[in-house]
Amino acid sequence: MEVAGGAAWFPPEVKGSLAYWLYLAFIGLGVLLWGLLPVRWDGVLMLAYRAFCWTAMGFLPVRMAADALAGNLGTGLALTAEIVGCLLIAAITGTMLVRSLTRRRP
Repeated sequence: MEVAGGAAWFPPEVKGSLAYWLYLAFIGLGVLLWGLLPVRWDGVLMLAYRAFCWTAMGFLPVRMAADALAGNLGTGLALTAEIVGCLLIAAITGTMLVRSLTRRRP
């Protein structure tokens, strides 16, 4: 919509279902990688911890991808803050995930 030189984007109704499908694809990628990596079984608690790290690592990038595909990605300072936050959370949770996969020697 454009009025008096200003423009506004309104995300389509499909954005919500697009985000759900992207989350499902990201979780499927995690399951695929888990099956391909030679990781020892540490129990259900570590599985839940790694699953939490994986989903937390991808939450903001998947949401940003859904916003970009729906044409509702922010601009300027809002976009910069979102990208920095996304990278920070992905780096922290990615580090937690990688450290949980490394073998510790007693």
